Amino acid sequence: MVTIFSIRVSAELPDLGSSAARELSVESEKILGSKIFNRLARAEVIFNDDEATDYLSIEVKKIIKKAIENNYISGDAVNLINNFDIFLIKDPMLNAFALPGGKIGVHTGLFLNVGSEGELMSVLSHELAHITQKHIARMFVQRKESSALMIATAILSAMAASSSNSDAAFGLMALGQGIANQKRLVFSKSAENEADRVGLKFLTSAGFKPTHMVSMLERLNFANMLSGMKPPWFSTHPMSFERIAEIKSRIPIEEKFPIKTSVRKEFFTLIQARLSNNSDLVNLKEYNKENIHLSIEMNEIPIKELYGLFWNLLDRNNYTTANQIIIKLKKNLEYSKNKIRLKPMIALAEANLMNAMNEFKKTTKIIDNVLPLRQEHPSERALMKLKLKALVNLNKLFLAEKIAKKIIQKWPNDFSVWASRALIADKKGLRAKAHIYTAEKYIAMGDLRLAIEQLHLARESNQLDFISLSKVDSKLNEIRASIKENLKFNLQ
Repeated sequence: MVTIFSIRVSAELPDLGSSAARELSVESEKILGSKIFNRLARAEVIFNDDEATDYLSIEVKKIIKKAIENNYISGDAVNLINNFDIFLIKDPMLNAFALPGGKIGVHTGLFLNVGSEGELMSVLSHELAHITQKHIARMFVQRKESSALMIATAILSAMAASSSNSDAAFGLMALGQGIANQKRLVFSKSAENEADRVGLKFLTSAGFKPTHMVSMLERLNFANMLSGMKPPWFSTHPMSFERIAEIKSRIPIEEKFPIKTSVRKEFFTLIQARLSNNSDLVNLKEYNKENIHLSIEMNEIPIKELYGLFWNLLDRNNYTTANQIIIKLKKNLEYSKNKIRLKPMIALAEANLMNAMNEFKKTTKIIDNVLPLRQEHPSERALMKLKLKALVNLNKLFLAEKIAKKIIQKWPNDFSVWASRALIADKKGLRAKAHIYTAEKYIAMGDLRLAIEQLHLARESNQLDFISLSKVDSKLNEIRASIKENLKFNLQ
């Protein structure tokens, strides 16, 4: 059913992506996005942090769900965005970017330097809008530069220019075939204005204040003036005071959704503290051991700082003080109104401490006290993978394989778990299965040719029955078909 409101929105927010859609289908966008992501993985710039990544994924899913319910996303865009993927780049620069096919990259620097969860979500809502409106595809079609290789090189070059990691930047520049390509990935004023308008609707429908988008842009602009340098996000997202004024003018229109107040904000705060790992108390030279212990016992350290300090002490192998913090965190948790939802995060911290101390039985016991979880939770995968690691160390291979299968069912592209399954199979003497699982790892990483090599090794092992051989042959045919399809993009 089409409502008057949806007609008005469609007129107000024209589908700029329609012309590009004729050139680049949704399926083609997904293939292209995956190819670019695989190149990023090979350049070793992806930051594998399950809890932070899953937190972002859960929150963006909620934004998408509300946007679809309010008819802000419709048509092919629903298919494009419903299977979105989000990943972290370990880089201190304030940056985020959209890839074709519903992928969003977030620099850890953005996560750490925003003033609130709402500011972070305002940037992600803006990037979602670039995806749903197909701005990247439209940009290159308009310039008659719609080849997949041209799009990929421009994106990778833009990322290299904005990276503060010299090694990563060098790798990305090589993949991007020249920094000059960065200039090809600058969104037009009309695309930016549309992403602002659509992104603002995404943001507010999910229960965030529209002022978060304004404060985020002002924060970036202020950082720009202080440093005398243009923030990386502005290098591809042109900034102007008119943009801020336009967003401010739309605030009264968008202030119609209830503002969310939930435990999700606490997830953000604690994950931000863990990633920052540099609270004022982290410089242990300024404090003697007695003062730190006393400060912990006297509740002089805020919970966020205390949580960040725990992870820093764990990295320093200071297990005694780290354990003292765990005791304090668990005690504070008892009085929290969000006890049930925050308990898995504290359990993950404690389990990591036990694992670092080689107390693998205690590790599994702590995790078993909180798993399974009744609701989707950012700590779930990290807890399950830590338990998997502990079980392998305890040589409880049957139980390890059991939990590995559960993880793969929910996160089929987690290549580290496929690697663990290969290790488990190898320990059992099941060489053929080890090769098959290694092939799955390479498929998840996008290295299809290496996957083929592993499947051939599995066939030659003489450990497979007729049914298993048929499955391997079927997988080989599937991979070869994918390689043939990918050749169209010249991105092997």
